[in-house]
Amino acid sequence: MLAFSLTTLAQIGPSPPAPSGTPCTPSTSCKHSCGAYTFDLSGFNAQMKSMGNSDQPPHPDYYKTNDGDTAGNHDYYFGPCVALTSAVSCDGSIATAPVAIQTWQDGVTPPFPSDSCGALGDYSTQQCTASSATSLQCTYSGGDQSRQVTFIYTEGPLAPPAAQETQYPQYTVTFTGPLTGSDYESTCGPDSPSKVADCGKIDFGSCGGACCIVDVPIQGADGVNTTDHTYQTIKKYLQGGGEDGSYTYVTGPDAAGHNPGDDLTAYPIAWDYIFQGQHTSSGGYVDTMKFNLKRPSTPDGSTTLRVFSVSDVHGALGDNGQNYKNIAYLVEGRRMTIVHGCGA
Repeated sequence: MLAFSLTTLAQIGPSPPAPSGTPCTPSTSCKHSCGAYTFDLSGFNAQMKSMGNSDQPPHPDYYKTNDGDTAGNHDYYFGPCVALTSAVSCDGSIATAPVAIQTWQDGVTPPFPSDSCGALGDYSTQQCTASSATSLQCTYSGGDQSRQVTFIYTEGPLAPPAAQETQYPQYTVTFTGPLTGSDYESTCGPDSPSKVADCGKIDFGSCGGACCIVDVPIQGADGVNTTDHTYQTIKKYLQGGGEDGSYTYVTGPDAAGHNPGDDLTAYPIAWDYIFQGQHTSSGGYVDTMKFNLKRPSTPDGSTTLRVFSVSDVHGALGDNGQNYKNIAYLVEGRRMTIVHGCGA
């Protein structure tokens, strides 16, 4: 890949034409007003905090993706709807508030050397339009070497974002997911008491800090291994981020190298699986969730799913009902019995 010095060659190119559609009022947040259409992209913030990469854990300040170009090995760093923070930067860039950065050298870490990166656009040049209530497009110019980037948001099931070079110096970043704040249902929010469903069970310090433990009975269909089916279903849900991108599946070794498996079926005990996840609220609060699955004691009995949720941040005496909400949102209306905490 051709290397160049941004400090000597970078220049601001002409502004791209505004995309067609209803123009939006300039925004400095994840909320956009575009005539009759309104958008709240905060759901992508939670996805960003929970979405890891092959070579690094999730980062609260940016997404990292790769365009699959083996020749160029291009990595892209970008936020969902605001400028990148100082956590990731490109030395010598002319963009003072970059919305996305491309890199093309293996092993580089922020701040990136000037011969390994280029900013794709500056937040101050934002031009957003809406073609419908389910489609938003924001274009940014002012990138290094006349680069310009368009962020395309489409309503649909939440999916990992993608970035690519369309035709140099044009780039696109595409998002699919909830485009309205009302779709972000698994966070209780800042109101106290919360107006969100299932957020009324506010816990105060039941586990030292706020926590919630419940049992959920699960009756399996004939011929179905209920513990295995439930484990696979919940694991897949966590790996996919849940309905709003706020959940994640947790595995891998700890600092000392301990890495026990989820499957306990080889042991002569009643529990078949034990595993872990996380929930990240729209405000960035992370809660650890632990699960175990216990076989029924009789052939016609129910499998017991035990779920534990605890607030990770230090000093979380109260949780505004979030730990119970983490569980209730995941099990989608199933009967739950409180074991401990949950404001009981």
